[in-house]
Parts: sequence; C-alpha cells; structure tokens
Amino acid sequence: MRSRLVKLGVVGSSVSCEESLLSGFIFALWTRAEMNEAPEVEYLETFLKKINIESEELTNLEDNQQRLDLITDTLSKQKKEFSLWFKVGLWTYSYTWLLGHDYYATETEEARYLIRENPDIRKAGACLCTNLLNLNWSPDKVESFNLDKLIPFLWENDLRKWAGNSNMAVMSDLKHEARILDLKAAEDNTESRVKSALRELISGIPIVGKAIGILIFGNKK
Repeated sequence: MRSRLVKLGVVGSSVSCEESLLSGFIFALWTRAEMNEAPEVEYLETFLKKINIESEELTNLEDNQQRLDLITDTLSKQKKEFSLWFKVGLWTYSYTWLLGHDYYATETEEARYLIRENPDIRKAGACLCTNLLNLNWSPDKVESFNLDKLIPFLWENDLRKWAGNSNMAVMSDLKHEARILDLKAAEDNTESRVKSALRELISGIPIVGKAIGILIFGNKK
C-alpha cells in the first residue's frame, strides 16, 4: 500500500513558507548588492530552481520590481502564502537595514520623528506590516511586533549589529511562525491525500469497492 500511496501523489509542495521567508530576505540582500556575490545567495539560487526560475532570468530583467514580480507571481501559483512570506522576508531586510544601518536615533523624539516623517522608513514599515496582516496576523500582533522587535533597531546597538544578517532574532521569530504554518499544511495535506488515495484503493475492490468507499467516506471527495 505504501508504494501505491506514493504513486497516487501523497507529497507536499516544492517549497515552504519558511523557505520563502528566508529567500525573500536573501533576495533583498542580493539586489542591494546589485546582484553580485552576497551571503547565502546559493540558498536563493536553490530556492529559485525549485520553482523553475534561473538566476540568469532575474539578472536579464530591467529592474528589481520586475524580478520581484516574477518570483512572487510564480510562488502565488503554488500557494498565496508563499508569495506573502517571500515579501515579508524582503521587507524585514529592508526595514531593519534602514532602521539599524542607514539611520540612528539618539533620543526618543528623534526616533518618533523618523518613524512618522521619513518616507523610506514609513514605506518599508507599511509594506512589512501589510504583508503580515495579509497573513492573518491581528492588527494588535502586528503593532506589537513592530514596536517591540523592529523599531528598537533605531537605537539599540545589540540589535543594530545584526542588520543585514538572516540570523537576527526577528527572523528567528518569523521563521517560527512560518514553520508552524508549514507543519499544519503538511498535516492537512497528508490527511487529505491519504484519504483520497484510500478511497481510490477501496473503490478498486471488485464489485463492492465503490459501495464500501461511499459508505466510509460519503459521496464527496
């Protein structure tokens, strides 16, 4: 029966939410380096191959928006969440880089001014928060995450030294969230596919198989 289930396709997606998150972070790092050598770029290349995109395809496009659109559109065809997590990774890099590298606040009022008035910080923060909301995070959870985990990059030196590093604590928190979704999706997917496979096996029993299948599973697949 095990080989029969494999033949019937009891398998998962080619990528995961966690992989999409990390790849989005590395993609942002890679494009900031103008598509030259960047840390962990091999991970990104492997991820792209899984969704049938060669890195050369990206370098041949005119700008980063086109590159992002190609990747996220391709991911959306597999699962919308993959595209959203990719963009969360990208904007986590961009936002923390701005806060922890490009700007610095020496006092509370300066920090408040930057968060309210700086167009780059506002855009990056808004894009990150919007994608988290689209992943069904509650507004309160998004606000707390922003205030407690991200904004402190403006002044906390222990955080600032991690700007641009995918091993930062913020990414660990996000990876945990993504991993939970991957585990649930794997459980749901396996249960659904195994049920479908068993239905087909039972239905294949001569004479009574179809009737037994309907009795056990009902008329709906």
